Amino acid sequence: MKRLFSTLVILFLIYYAIEIFFNLFGVGHSLNYIIYKNDMNITVEEEYVARQKNETNSYNIKINYDGSDFYFNVFKNMYGARKIVKDVIVYSDAQYKCVFPIFTNNSILSDVLCLKGNTYYHANSINSKEVASFIDGLESKGYDKTQFVDDKSNTTVNGVLTVFENNLVDNHFISMNHYRGIFTINKSNLKTVYVARMFLTDIYRRDISVLVNNFYVTANYDQKFAFDKFLVVDITNNRSFEIRTSGFLIDFDSYIQGVVGDSLYLFDKQSRKQYEIDVKKKTVVEVGNSDIGIRIYKNEVFERVPAVDVLKNLPLFDGDVTSTFKTNGYERIDTIIGEKTGYIYYFKKVNNEFEVYRAPKIDKDAKTYIFKTNKIDNIKYIDGFIYYTSGIEVKHYSDLLGERTIARNTEFDFNSSLYFNAYRK
Repeated sequence: MKRLFSTLVILFLIYYAIEIFFNLFGVGHSLNYIIYKNDMNITVEEEYVARQKNETNSYNIKINYDGSDFYFNVFKNMYGARKIVKDVIVYSDAQYKCVFPIFTNNSILSDVLCLKGNTYYHANSINSKEVASFIDGLESKGYDKTQFVDDKSNTTVNGVLTVFENNLVDNHFISMNHYRGIFTINKSNLKTVYVARMFLTDIYRRDISVLVNNFYVTANYDQKFAFDKFLVVDITNNRSFEIRTSGFLIDFDSYIQGVVGDSLYLFDKQSRKQYEIDVKKKTVVEVGNSDIGIRIYKNEVFERVPAVDVLKNLPLFDGDVTSTFKTNGYERIDTIIGEKTGYIYYFKKVNNEFEVYRAPKIDKDAKTYIFKTNKIDNIKYIDGFIYYTSGIEVKHYSDLLGERTIARNTEFDFNSSLYFNAYRK
């Protein structure tokens, strides 16, 4: 009997060790389970995606309530835990059908999600007394309305820039260009805002500038007509360095085609040459010209096209986002990399504003309305966050926090070339 008990203990430890191994090093899991509510069965499909190419470590959750599917994506690190949905509170009336999931440790990771017709809405964007009454009854379940309120109570002011500190996100790093360099904005900065000076004189427009991971890269605009040096600032620690060419000049009549991995790709329209600037290696290498063609990143691979076509069309590419414009009734559609964890964002022009919708790539028709804005020319994505400009303000939206304002720059009213970037460490 004692030997049998010892054997069972050993087998249990082996099983437990295997579970830990797969949670820490596996590619995730997929399972279905049921949550019983009164006389109703609510089904949950849970897929944990981990360490898979082009995917973001996260949970895909699909909750089926009364014949309708509700999608949630959870980016919080739960270390591969299973059955993370512990309870589901539901509501329905003549207009809305609503679901409120409660996750492991009573975590609230999303606002109430409601379905009206064929479109989903979060409760904070709904003007309904009935839904509001339902939400009031959720306080005992841990629901906190203030979690989804834009908090502008704590500010840092630096010249034209005002930062709303309570709306900054841990490990999110923002850069915003000013006339002699950039502001960096994050919780790690001693005074929230750091002013990085990069130029000797005011530069009102600099098109040859981009964020490559955590590195802000710009041409040296102190030079005239052509340049042989890129200026770089690491926006996570404000350290700067230079990347020089090996003796040749690049004309300012060039444009940045896109960013893939640690490199940006630039096309010089005068020489019809393409350069790869590798920020990690600190190198500038010619990788395309009129003889061999120009590299274009498409469908996750590089292909070559004639330089004359690039000069004519000025194509853009991004390793993480594919954008299409003026299609299927939308002004813009952005598709985020990741077949399992990626999103599709739809920007629909209504009068002088854009209504923004989001759908998971696993169900492209399940569109959720998320916010309105009057600008869609400066958009950045970080996991479940979308950063964007609205008027003179920079904002972000997420299911976890709703719509928040992180900064206001009064110069946005006077210079349309000012922009921001965002990066997660």
